[in-house]
Amino acid sequence: MRATLRHSVPGEVDHERIWGWIIAGLFAAGLLLREVQWLRPFSCLVREATGIPCLTCGTTRAIDALLQGRIGDALRFHTLAAIGFTAGFAYLVYALSATHLRLRRIRIELTHKEATWVRWSIPIVLTLQWVFLIIDGR
Repeated sequence: MRATLRHSVPGEVDHERIWGWIIAGLFAAGLLLREVQWLRPFSCLVREATGIPCLTCGTTRAIDALLQGRIGDALRFHTLAAIGFTAGFAYLVYALSATHLRLRRIRIELTHKEATWVRWSIPIVLTLQWVFLIIDGR
């Protein structure tokens, strides 16, 4: 893996602007849905049908706990959601800073072997999260 810090090149895809807007939109939609009381509480259709929690069960509770500063509860409700929300917020701050202050951008290059490892690790981590939810009795 090689990480570089450089200014964007004309014609290059502006990942910070694209993903920054996507993350900002997701956060805004999440906060809006959090305030719409008639949507809550809703139940998981997978759990109702099978008795087994779905992969995203606990995500809403994890984000609510994070927003209230209860980090331990957030990690227990849904570890990946808590980490993803925190990482998304950190990326949003970075993306806004990089685009508006015209800072150098972080670029990461992976070798073929590293990219393959990342592709294989994602479903494994998701499966482990799901197994944890099932064992924990969600």
